Amino acid sequence: MRRRNYVTLMDPIQEMYGNVMGCLLFIPPLIADIFWFAAVLASLGATMKVILDIQGYVAIIISACTVIFYTLLGGLYSVAYTDVVQLIFISLSLWICIPFAIMNPATENIFHTASYNISQTPWTGKI
Repeated sequence: MRRRNYVTLMDPIQEMYGNVMGCLLFIPPLIADIFWFAAVLASLGATMKVILDIQGYVAIIISACTVIFYTLLGGLYSVAYTDVVQLIFISLSLWICIPFAIMNPATENIFHTASYNISQTPWTGKI
């Protein structure tokens, strides 16, 4: 691909099958990227909505502007570094949650006895 100076993965397909087929085969990845980006913004907006107590659409707009801003400033490197930072935060926060999950009364029978009693009544707490 480098020897032929292809820019995208669609370039060899377009070269082999023509422009019309290349355009038709480009539609599914385009739709998938649009839905993926919408899902990421919606989940980030929902998180910001809970943490900052703001409207959902405002949180999504702020998230989109932030992503566009740091991508324009740093390019692909900023996106890669953001992913690394997210993985670090996810790993740390999951390890921080473990003691709270173990000490929760709802998990007492699971962690403190050798066998789990299936007939136990389910825990229904309050949110």
